[in-house]
Amino acid sequence: MDKNLNPQQIQDLLNDLDCDENVNEDIFPDASSDLSDAESEISDHNTESEEEAENISENEDSSDIDEQSRNSNSFYGRNRYKWSKVPPSRSRVPAHNIIIHLPGLRGPALVKNEISPLEAWSCIFTEDMIELILQHTNEKITNYSENYTSNSVYTYHVTREEILAFIGLMFLTGIFKSAREDARGIWSTKTRGRPIFRTVMSLNRFLFILSCLRFDEQLTREERKKTDRLALISELFNKFIKNCITNYSCSEYVTVDEMLVPFRGRCIFRKEQTSRANTLLIPTRNVLTLTEPIYQTNRNVTGDNWFSSIELVDALKQKGLTYVGTIRVNSHVLYCASNPQKRMSRYKFLEELGYALVTPHVMNRRSMTNLSKELKDMIDKFLREVGVELPEDQPAQGPSQNKRPKKSRCHLCPRLKDSNTPRVCSKCMKNVCRNHSVDVIVCAKCQEKY
Repeated sequence: MDKNLNPQQIQDLLNDLDCDENVNEDIFPDASSDLSDAESEISDHNTESEEEAENISENEDSSDIDEQSRNSNSFYGRNRYKWSKVPPSRSRVPAHNIIIHLPGLRGPALVKNEISPLEAWSCIFTEDMIELILQHTNEKITNYSENYTSNSVYTYHVTREEILAFIGLMFLTGIFKSAREDARGIWSTKTRGRPIFRTVMSLNRFLFILSCLRFDEQLTREERKKTDRLALISELFNKFIKNCITNYSCSEYVTVDEMLVPFRGRCIFRKEQTSRANTLLIPTRNVLTLTEPIYQTNRNVTGDNWFSSIELVDALKQKGLTYVGTIRVNSHVLYCASNPQKRMSRYKFLEELGYALVTPHVMNRRSMTNLSKELKDMIDKFLREVGVELPEDQPAQGPSQNKRPKKSRCHLCPRLKDSNTPRVCSKCMKNVCRNHSVDVIVCAKCQEKY
């Protein structure tokens, strides 16, 4: 039988049904009244067939509900929040996703088109921060030096160049993966030692500065510790955060995440996490504090399961933010943003920064007269490697090439020997005999260079 009926066939079927109903009414005139009386009677007893029919109808109803929930585009959680299964349509950009702040450099970092690693670091670590360290470190040295004898040669106050050199050595320590290495091994003259550390300062001076390094005033420390758990570094750290905000504007997507630090020392604000050994976590409530500089900017914050919650999303929405990430700005970001064409790895950046910080102190140290010849040679070699032009020796200081040098007694021979010689040391410019001198063979290329 063909299931596709035309309009005429449908009309004929309807007319036949009407005729059948009229016939039934004529043959059984009381059927309808009997049926209505039967329906009005309620029985407490059901047959087996009736119970089966009821069970089937209940299963059908529950299956219909499950089918409806599967076909629905949303569902409700236990906290009665409505969750949608389908993402919203992207017809227009919502108002809360329109970013009006341009990402990238701003403030002092925009002064030049291209900046060096030292200039980028100086935007983050400004002069007032260096003066803060100098002031409180020298105060500690004044009190601490009383425990040393008066003839100690490494207990004097630090200068600006020496503090920069100290910070540069700390950067180089990280570059060489020497954070947990013994300091005596780093300053060793053997194979495992690194000449750059001995070139910048002595081991005793480095350890003395490390023990006296301070960032706050000691007289008011105990009072500040009652309300500030970071009282020892809060002033310096707040300046650092302010400089990061001043010099860099993040993009429309930022990220907040925890930093896991293996640490077993004494720290009053440490937060333990039992599921991971030796870790320190930033609490979830600090997300609002971290994102405070970008309030009402329509940026998007991304976080992982340690921070995700409905309460956090609602709080960020009230602050003009949507939820997806964190911001961590450092001087390497400033350098890369200012030099987009130059690809420099973080290792190379920190290496150049460390060398730039120690170079001024090394140049001042080169003028000292009590250094050994080996150390002076190391200093000259380092300065040449970093591109510093060393002053050439004055011709008047050495013997004239046209005039024959005057003979004189060797300053190393005993007076009884009294050996006169025209040979002159090229370093100290004193006469020396053949027995106390060394002939050095130098190629023509090196002679032109040095």
